[in-house]
Amino acid sequence: MTYEEASQSLATQETHHLLGITQIAAKRYGDAVATFQTTLKKWPHSNRSVVALGQALHFASRYEEAKAQYELALQVTPATCVAAHADPSVNVCMYVCALCSA
Repeated sequence: MTYEEASQSLATQETHHLLGITQIAAKRYGDAVATFQTTLKKWPHSNRSVVALGQALHFASRYEEAKAQYELALQVTPATCVAAHADPSVNVCMYVCALCSA
């Protein structure tokens, strides 16, 4: 992969992530779930999209799926929770904080 291709891929990944965050902010939770699922199919190692998918599922009242997603995020890297708190565009629910302290 060339530098240009890598840069384009990263920009596209960021665009998908921000679209999902915008959909959450607009309370379009089902759309956000679909966006993050698509993002993760294309970029399965996007930890912040893993967390954000959990958030979208939570807001869509799909609590068991959200719980599984948050647990997956913590298995991938426990620092995901800390990174999510450092990202002002991600307002992680209390469940993630409980998992971090567990």
